[in-house]
Amino acid sequence: MMKEFENSVLFDIFVKKVVIPDIKIDPAELKKYYDEHIADYSTPEMMKVHGAVFWKKEYAEKAMESLNKGTDFKWLKANADGQVSKDEKGVQQFEGNVIITSDLTEDIRKAVSGARPGEYRLYTSPEKYTYVLFIQEVFPCGTLSME
Repeated sequence: MMKEFENSVLFDIFVKKVVIPDIKIDPAELKKYYDEHIADYSTPEMMKVHGAVFWKKEYAEKAMESLNKGTDFKWLKANADGQVSKDEKGVQQFEGNVIITSDLTEDIRKAVSGARPGEYRLYTSPEKYTYVLFIQEVFPCGTLSME
């Protein structure tokens, strides 16, 4: 173990004194590489979304009306009439986890597009369930600085 440690320290010293001083990076070349690989230095748009699923659009619209009048979403989800069981075939779960919006299906992405924190959106699935989606948080896409 002592010999391995000694070799590790010597190699570290060698790299710092011999290899690193010879590395020269042209700032213009670095900027060009960064611009060409911007996706590698970017974070995607993400949202924290909660959802309640209803059998009929009318139930979902009534729930939206209550929410817009100030009803708490958690209370509504626990008490609203016409909700679909989470075990029902084809029901998607929105339990407040952070979701990368580009991972959502195109129709759900359209439903939440441009949403702000605290907004509610309606989405009707191909299975004809209507979702009330509560957008708790939005994390916009961004790029990491070169510095």
